[in-house]
Amino acid sequence: MTLVPVHFGADPAYLIRGLSTDISSMECIFDLIDNSIDAARNELLSFGNAKKDQRGLPDSYAGFHIDLVFTDSSLSIKDNCSGMEEIDLSRRAFRTGAKSRHPFGIGHFGVGLKRAIFKLGTSIALETDNGNGAFRFAFTEASVLAAGDQPLLAERRSSSGSKSTAIRITGLRSDVAADVRSSLWIDRLTDGVKRRYGIFTRKGIEIRLNGTIIGPFGPTVREQDVGPVRRAMQYMETRLGVGVFAEAGLHEDYRIKGLESDYDEARHRAISSEQGWYVVCNDRIILSSDRTERTGWTTGWHNEYAGFLGWVHYVSEDPELLPWDSKKAGINVSSEAHRESVIWLKGIADEFRAQKNRLRSRGDRQRSTAAPSSGKIPGRAADAPASGPAKDNMPAPSQNSPDPNRHDKDLIHTETHTTLFHTCKIRTSSPKVRSLADEAVRMEIGDFPYASALLLRGFFEIVLIDYLKRIKRYGEVKELVFVNQAAQGRPFSDAQKKNFSPTLDNVLEWLVKHEDAFPEHERRTCRYGCESFKGYVKKINGIVHEDGILTGGSQVTEFRNSVLPTLRILLEHNAP
Repeated sequence: MTLVPVHFGADPAYLIRGLSTDISSMECIFDLIDNSIDAARNELLSFGNAKKDQRGLPDSYAGFHIDLVFTDSSLSIKDNCSGMEEIDLSRRAFRTGAKSRHPFGIGHFGVGLKRAIFKLGTSIALETDNGNGAFRFAFTEASVLAAGDQPLLAERRSSSGSKSTAIRITGLRSDVAADVRSSLWIDRLTDGVKRRYGIFTRKGIEIRLNGTIIGPFGPTVREQDVGPVRRAMQYMETRLGVGVFAEAGLHEDYRIKGLESDYDEARHRAISSEQGWYVVCNDRIILSSDRTERTGWTTGWHNEYAGFLGWVHYVSEDPELLPWDSKKAGINVSSEAHRESVIWLKGIADEFRAQKNRLRSRGDRQRSTAAPSSGKIPGRAADAPASGPAKDNMPAPSQNSPDPNRHDKDLIHTETHTTLFHTCKIRTSSPKVRSLADEAVRMEIGDFPYASALLLRGFFEIVLIDYLKRIKRYGEVKELVFVNQAAQGRPFSDAQKKNFSPTLDNVLEWLVKHEDAFPEHERRTCRYGCESFKGYVKKINGIVHEDGILTGGSQVTEFRNSVLPTLRILLEHNAP
């Protein structure tokens, strides 16, 4: 039998021309910036102790810069982000279809670098230095076509000791050359860079275009509540583990007519185009002021939504799970992350609408406690920029609403307070704990006794688990369960152990037996809180699963008073 080889290799001409036919020169620039930012993030995460924001992404990119320089005959991008390793240059950087290896990356589709450079020009010179080794790789479209399946050669050089990557493209395509000569196109590019990378520039990375620094971007949600119109800060997690963080409420410059003395109709007209949802994937903004079905709008935009502003951040270590399209300029509506979250986003916008309707229907015309703005936005520092998302896009709760992260020494007598939770200094960085605390601070027990009871149960459980994880003793809870199961002749398999999560009863049983897990001078209080909570759980389970009823908010208040000291101790504890 004779064997015939069958090749599945791609024609280089197709890779050069086919992949670049439907992408603009501006989108190519964005792909190159994505690569630089991914390199900066890798550099930060490689240290292991990089400070992270509340969404688990790097908190600061200070010190990194990306320089774009255009002339009539060339285009170059240079950064000081990390430099390429030899294996990346040799095997990955120019390999078509190789998926991103960057955790929390934004340049993930495997065609960005090659597609960008061949769309822009015919001659490329790349110089990269990773601090240990340096390389120069110069090639042309003609040399790639002539090489076929054979590799081209890069030159190894001595490192300067400083990390950098520079790409210079000449032989510009005719349409690209026309673009870079156009001041209108440069203005559009500047705006596009600002809108896409506004969060990165807010975090300190410098992006310069022909020497001019491009500033941050993005309106912020107003921190102050106005009557029933409140800022919402919510979190959900998709089935595949994508974190979805939402913040929504009134636009920072929006004022309620007849209620706030600094209402300005001209200012409202100026911000009308900024209202809607802003969609972000791993800190890259992919949609701005969206009011379409992509973000859950099923009715036309009308006055009841006036002033609405929302930021939704999708965060995933695996960028393939994020709901963006291949150009990172819109939502992939078929993605699981989108399908699981779009109804949730609709609910947030609908609640905003309901709050505005309540404000109108009840004739709530009392004067806002906010001082007239006099051109300044309440809650903003005097030197803060006039636009752009607040730090981490997760600003502190408003001045007019309770702040679960504020330590208020006057809140000693719990029986005098009507809400489910009070203010304290929250040490954890867990978005879920912070979101639950914010909701509990707002929850009026008398108005919503059943919801308060359920929220208190879930809040206490999540705080316990978060505390154990912060003090690095959560694994001991699992181990106790494994030992007990083995003693009963029902040992867990390795696979079962790997996927096991302790129940609330497991956690409470372990804590009652291990008082040393609690802060030294608070052990008696915490033990009492956990023991009280065990009894409370039985009652609330009877209400949820059987025919038990609450006789009123006083029962929930009693439950809350018994566990509140423990909640505050665990939330305020600063774990090592």
